[in-house]
Amino acid sequence: MQDSTIYLGKSADISLQYKDNSIVFRFSAINLRGSRNIQYQYKLEGYDKDWQKGFDVRHVRYSALPAGNFIFKVKASMDGINWVPSSNEVKVIIVPPLWQRWWFIGAAIAFFTGLIYWIISSRNRKIDEQREEIEQEQAISYFTSSLSEQQTEENILWDVAKNCIGRLHFEDCVIYLLDEENDILVQKAAHGPKSPKEFEISRPIGIEIGKGIVGSVALRGKAEIINDTTKDALLYCR
Repeated sequence: MQDSTIYLGKSADISLQYKDNSIVFRFSAINLRGSRNIQYQYKLEGYDKDWQKGFDVRHVRYSALPAGNFIFKVKASMDGINWVPSSNEVKVIIVPPLWQRWWFIGAAIAFFTGLIYWIISSRNRKIDEQREEIEQEQAISYFTSSLSEQQTEENILWDVAKNCIGRLHFEDCVIYLLDEENDILVQKAAHGPKSPKEFEISRPIGIEIGKGIVGSVALRGKAEIINDTTKDALLYCR
């Protein structure tokens, strides 16, 4: 912005952009007996803490003013005792730059808060994934080593349900075996509410091949993930 000169005969407001935050005030007092011995005091309220003094000083420069509202005042005296304030004042407004405006600060805080949250969440998710991988590897390792120690089919099934599945932190697990003579799936081992006691299944049931979710999966030989069994449409496989 080019330098501008404004003549003020009364109180006025001046608004400046932050990049144009330098201003020069020129002032004078009129005395019919001469103006050489006139003393001045001036103050930019909001910037100067005290009145500034100058003998026969008729201009003052303020450079690099911060954003905010200021009021320039001046008074004159012939003897340094009795001071006459100027009949007008100048209000100076320095418009805050973009990075000092409330909406920009709020947006920046929200952005960095979201970024930090995303970084922490990503880190925690990665840690959880690594922990799950380790637990899965431990469960597989336990399963392979425990097979050689079990002597009967029943012990193997219960070991898988109670120990291997338990190590994976599953809440519930039921293992079925196919009764080929009757063509039904029979519950043989369980982990969770279905097995309140060791090596015991509460109210064991048999499921026909093709009936219900378990029966349809057994018939097709393909795993299925059911997020909500109450909403599953595949109750019978035809």
